[in-house]
Amino acid sequence: MTELAAEYPGRNLLPREVGSLRLSEVVPANISLIMPFEGAEAAVSEILTKACGMGFPKPNRTSSKKNARLVWNGLSCALLLGPPPDKALRKHAAVVDKTDGWLVMNLTGSGLTGVLARLTPLDLRPAHFRRGHASVSLLGHVPAVFSKIGAETFQIMVPRSMARTATEDLWRAMKSCTAQALREQD
Repeated sequence: MTELAAEYPGRNLLPREVGSLRLSEVVPANISLIMPFEGAEAAVSEILTKACGMGFPKPNRTSSKKNARLVWNGLSCALLLGPPPDKALRKHAAVVDKTDGWLVMNLTGSGLTGVLARLTPLDLRPAHFRRGHASVSLLGHVPAVFSKIGAETFQIMVPRSMARTATEDLWRAMKSCTAQALREQD
C-alpha cells in the first residue's frame, strides 16, 4: 500500500540567503479564510476575540496573539493562521480551510524594501507600511498578501500553485539588490 506524506509548498525552494537577506518558509498549523456573512461582522469579531484574543482585523491590518495571526485579505475577508477556527464561526461566516493552498514566507534583512520594490507596486517603505499593516497586491505577476511583522521582516503569502515563480522572482531580486549594495560600497 502506498503511504502519502504531507509536502510543504516551499520544499526544495526555501530557505534562500544572500548577504543580509533571508527568505524562509513559515508553516502554520492551520490557515483558514474567514468571510463574515452580511451583518455578522460584530458576531464574528466577538467569537474571534473569545477564541484567539483578537477581533476581526480592520482593512489593511493584521493582529497577533500567542500562536495566532489574523491577516486582512480583502473586503470582508481575513486569514486566520495558527489555531483551527472556532466552530461557532460557521454560524456567522463562511470558513474555508486553506492550509494546503498557501506558501507563507518571511523575508528578513536590511534592504528588503528594495527587494520588494522591484516586484510590487506597493509603497512598503517604513514611513508608509508599518508593523501590523497588510495589503493584497502583486509580487511580479503573482497575487500575494503582504504583511509587516517586524522592523526588518515581511511575511508574504502566495498561492501554492505559484510558489516556484514567487520564490524565483524574490531570489533574483535579492541577488540583484545585494550585488548593487556591494558595488555601492566599493
